[in-house]
Amino acid sequence: MARKAMEHPNLLNAIGAGSGSLGVSAMFEFPRRLYKLWRYRERYGPLNDDVKWHLDSFMHSYTLAMILASVPLAVAPAMNPPLTKFFLMFTAILIGSLGLCMIPTLFRPKTPVWISSDRPGTIMKPAIFYMVEDICAVDCSKGRPFRREWNDRYNASPPFRCLMYQLTVFWVIGCTVYVGISAAVVFTTDVDFAFAFTLGLVYIWGVIWYSITHIWVHYALKRERKWWADRGAVKEERA
Repeated sequence: MARKAMEHPNLLNAIGAGSGSLGVSAMFEFPRRLYKLWRYRERYGPLNDDVKWHLDSFMHSYTLAMILASVPLAVAPAMNPPLTKFFLMFTAILIGSLGLCMIPTLFRPKTPVWISSDRPGTIMKPAIFYMVEDICAVDCSKGRPFRREWNDRYNASPPFRCLMYQLTVFWVIGCTVYVGISAAVVFTTDVDFAFAFTLGLVYIWGVIWYSITHIWVHYALKRERKWWADRGAVKEERA
């Protein structure tokens, strides 16, 4: 097996490139996001909490997912022969870890610690709500005004709360589908096909799930506007 691995230098190079790409991404993205949350806490950080090391829920979830995904990237090339199939599961581990972080929010427990702008003891909101809040506030530089408006909208609008829950369920299903397909292909086909397939799957899956989400949100927000119009809060737009 060692000889077979050595006969595929391109595969070994791919493993090294994959490991390096994740490392380079983490090297630039993590410090940048951490710096914004730490240095400009009052501008980008969660509401009602000025403890800098609390960060936000997306930072914690993504950090955990990156740590778990780095395990196959670090271990696979170090083995003799390289554990190529284990290496090919790194995107599935990354996406699966994010999916696992979403699942507890579906049961709406009370938060044991600060989760973004929610104090300990608050009924937990769906994970998609926290992800959008954190990404828009920090990565898109919308800051605390966005966090405040986002939370106010969630508290005031039942249709919006329903949408956040449904989208979280949808993305948990999506993560499960991605992990299942990846594992089935990686462990039942040859390495060359599995490598090409997993490389393309992440983009295909992302486009499909994003496209459905985009259409879903568009119509859900129209229904929310109608809900408010029925209560006299806004004027319903006519086509």
